[in-house]
Amino acid sequence: MEKAVERREHPRTKLRLPVDCVLEGRPPAGTGKQSDRLPMPPSAEAVHHGLTLDLSPRGVYFETDSDAFACGMRVRFDLTVPPGEGHSPYQGRIRGQGEVLRVEPRPLNANLPLPPGERRGEGQRFGVAARFSEPVEFLF
Repeated sequence: MEKAVERREHPRTKLRLPVDCVLEGRPPAGTGKQSDRLPMPPSAEAVHHGLTLDLSPRGVYFETDSDAFACGMRVRFDLTVPPGEGHSPYQGRIRGQGEVLRVEPRPLNANLPLPPGERRGEGQRFGVAARFSEPVEFLF
């Protein structure tokens, strides 16, 4: 059996960080994808919470319970980096902007934290892949 060839320009780093997102725009009309028909949040400044699964210099993949994400949407990211030996004695943030490339339903994972008030076996989680549209800011 042939081994899969990695075609990504930048490797992904498995990293679990809290992420807050604000959606800034609707996806292009008429693309016909199911994920493009997801509703916008009630407010353009609504904050959606999630947890990163992996991160690279070009983008991020995270899991969220929000169904407001759709392909083509512009999004602002704010990732919380806890203090830790070897990088900073203080909590920091990574901020950036990007575009949603993919939204997919995900099974509830017993190893990931749930939003307040939600119990295992309830709700739906979504995987969101996004590409950064400009260099991210590191705020420490």
